[in-house]
Amino acid sequence: MGLFDAFFGKKEKRQPNDQANAANNILLQQKLNYNALVMEKDPQERVSEKTLLEIFAAYFAPNKDFYSVPGSEKFNAYFHAVNAARDEMFSQRQLFAQATKWNGERLAQLVNDPKPGVTNMMICGLIFLMGQYAVVKSALYCVDFAEEIPHCIALYLLLIAQKQPQDKRKQGIDAGEGTNKKPLEDAMNALKACDPAWSFSIW
Repeated sequence: MGLFDAFFGKKEKRQPNDQANAANNILLQQKLNYNALVMEKDPQERVSEKTLLEIFAAYFAPNKDFYSVPGSEKFNAYFHAVNAARDEMFSQRQLFAQATKWNGERLAQLVNDPKPGVTNMMICGLIFLMGQYAVVKSALYCVDFAEEIPHCIALYLLLIAQKQPQDKRKQGIDAGEGTNKKPLEDAMNALKACDPAWSFSIW
């Protein structure tokens, strides 16, 4: 055994276990952080109409170029996503209730007794909250329910990207192992027409 091997021999024997323990500690801490972030975003009470209108004003209204030219590529991509997300909201009632604390009866009342202009703004706010509920920002955007509500998630990610400078609109997205990522990829790729500066990678 050479001098180098003799000096480092014992340390090398412990290294695999030390590395494994360190890696496990990092993964545990990441999981705890993730769980804490998930708990923080869970609403404790029903989201108010005022909050929904504030969400619309903050995230939807500023992006008029998405929908200001009827029949344009942006217009068609945007409203296709909004309509698909609305359908997801109705079909995924349990997720809808978890994300908003609204029940099906309240949603039906909103749709069946619409207030001109206001109801559509509120529906956009609800869609945003569905997407927000599915996404946790850690090192990446960690996404749940990518198969169930892909358009809600895609709209949410596009709209929060608009708050960034154009050169900062790149998102790394972890959709989770075993998830069929294609519905989310398709929804997000279709929305790229709204903002060519928006880019993303989905794992």
